[in-house]
Amino acid sequence: MVAAFHNFDGHPLGNDENVFNAALASPRVLLEHTIGILKGRFPWLQSIKNKITDDVNSRRRVISMIGVCIILHNFLIEETTPDDFMFEDDDKSTLTSQEPLAPDDKVNQPVPDWATGDTCRTQLKNYILELRGN
Repeated sequence: MVAAFHNFDGHPLGNDENVFNAALASPRVLLEHTIGILKGRFPWLQSIKNKITDDVNSRRRVISMIGVCIILHNFLIEETTPDDFMFEDDDKSTLTSQEPLAPDDKVNQPVPDWATGDTCRTQLKNYILELRGN
């Protein structure tokens, strides 16, 4: 998990940090909404912490059950899109529309053992800015 940048001691964030935080927030909100939908449809997911024990098999069992819930949810979704509806994704910022990463890309740089915890986040921020052309 990657943490957002915060303004400590009243120091405002720079533009690069704000761009990174915005890019980080969008998928996080989508994920939280998805989890909320699944918990609404399958209430047992709300108490999932009580079902996981130190036993490795209990974790595997819960992960399998979550997978089953996702599959069932997808089966239960009603098709409301007309057959003649054409969807075009014109958002060029998605990872699926990007070229594969080069080995020397900012996100592929190794993180040394002595690096601070902020190093991965800064590396990811630089990659997002690189994608946006900043």
